[in-house]
Amino acid sequence: MLTQSTRQSNDEGFAICLPVIYPHPDIKPKGPHMEEIEEKMAHLIRTVDDLSDVVARQQTTIDQLEKRVHLLMQRAAQQEADQGSYIYTGPEKPPHY
Repeated sequence: MLTQSTRQSNDEGFAICLPVIYPHPDIKPKGPHMEEIEEKMAHLIRTVDDLSDVVARQQTTIDQLEKRVHLLMQRAAQQEADQGSYIYTGPEKPPHY
């Protein structure tokens, strides 16, 4: 940044040196183009926050579904194990009757 001092006088007539700051030559002054960039950035930040919320909800759903699948797999394994200890109770009708 380039600086330059300017002389101003205060109420008592003393000269005051105040620095004048010039932006870096590559940095353009704030204008309509910069406002568009800030607006787009704010929109993108909001979109990222919204997507983060969606991902968090999806992860919660995935966790619940994994628990259900695990319980169903345990239940199916238990039923398979119980089939070996089947007690005959008499003639049963075939499923198509």
